[in-house]
Amino acid sequence: MKTNKLIYRILFTLLVMSILSCNKYLDKKPDERLVVPESLKDLQELLNNDVRINTRTPEAGETSCDDYFIPESAIESKNEPRPQFYYWELKKLESGGDWSNTPVAIYYANLALEGIKNIKTTLDNKQLYNNVKGCALFIRSYYFLSLLWDYGKAFDENTSIKDLGIMLRTSSDFNVTFKRSSVEDCYDKIIKDTKEAAKLLPRVPPIATRPSKAAAFGLLARTYLSMRDYTNAFLYADSCLKINHTLIDYNQIPESKISSTTPFGNFNEETIFYSLFSESLGLIHYTTPAYIDTILYSHYEPNDLRKTAFFEKDNSGYSYYKGSYTDNNLRNIFTGIATDEMYLIRSECYIRAGKLAEGTGDLNYLLSKRYQTTSFIPLKFSNQKDALARVLLERRKELIYRGLRWIDIKRLNKEDYNIILKRKRDGEIITLQPNSDYYALPFPDNLVRIIGIQQN
Repeated sequence: MKTNKLIYRILFTLLVMSILSCNKYLDKKPDERLVVPESLKDLQELLNNDVRINTRTPEAGETSCDDYFIPESAIESKNEPRPQFYYWELKKLESGGDWSNTPVAIYYANLALEGIKNIKTTLDNKQLYNNVKGCALFIRSYYFLSLLWDYGKAFDENTSIKDLGIMLRTSSDFNVTFKRSSVEDCYDKIIKDTKEAAKLLPRVPPIATRPSKAAAFGLLARTYLSMRDYTNAFLYADSCLKINHTLIDYNQIPESKISSTTPFGNFNEETIFYSLFSESLGLIHYTTPAYIDTILYSHYEPNDLRKTAFFEKDNSGYSYYKGSYTDNNLRNIFTGIATDEMYLIRSECYIRAGKLAEGTGDLNYLLSKRYQTTSFIPLKFSNQKDALARVLLERRKELIYRGLRWIDIKRLNKEDYNIILKRKRDGEIITLQPNSDYYALPFPDNLVRIIGIQQN
């Protein structure tokens, strides 16, 4: 067993070294070990690597959710582990998937946090020092949260102290092993580090691939929403919007552009932090005909401009998604933090607090930028139940394919929404029941076996 662990660490180290080999951070030393960048500039460059940092959002939860379907003929032609996630099967998962991709960004963050411990702060370097530390804390927390959403149980204040979350790897040393922390400890760590990052980062970044104070506030809003702490989710969504409250008016996008395969492009006005799915599974990308759930699609009304911006029909008569906030929607799918998400969080929290006018105001402001101006009629609600139902529907419609649906199902089923997922296979309907154990997705068996963590 010790030999296997050593082999795993050596192989993983070699993998990381091969990833870094295009940079100057490998130096031929007598002991052949990876050299840690020594200057603040080098550490910042490490964290500016958008290929390693911004393309690591885990994909398994999105693959398992109910926003889309794949024809059986297409899904059956795929190799494991993809059909297992799509069909919610708890068979052996030997390959790494998300766990071969997302931890790379966490490794970079840990490397930077360790590097700054050896650097003294001065008046001249304090701003860069704070930025490096803030970026690293944000990046690590960002991906801790994404992994926790997929591989940990939904937060429950009565059970999360003992429910298992993920491994909170806070060291770049592969000789240091980490067991799974509780869900509560995972959230506590994410919140603590993100709050510290918010104090260190600039209000807005030079480019959306870099973390910022606005992004940290957005991450905290996401975090608290997934915990069903709506008071704090409101606080941080509101704080984020005070820095950037811009929405794109889809009415101002030319028809030729909004109906194209790239209606938005990278780094648009709404983007606060830019990230993409890792393509670790590839099931929801261009190589597979993944079509939007027909019931969900029916909720996009004829005068809803998102129907044109987000979707396109092919010869099957079904619609596929092409409306991501990227410049290649058939391959790169945006999962980052944006102002539309913050408006929806704030609206939901207002409504849950009984402030229907304020919540409806936020929702109408967003929808006025999404529906045709000439035919949009502002929404009005006489009760909290109807208002909440509509904001949750609009959240699903607006944030489709953002990597948020899986955790939304988990948190809402904790509130007895009774969301049942369905798939068709071999002429039969299979279901995933609310609060099923599968909502904490299975870890790859090789990770369980070699590292010695407990399987879900």
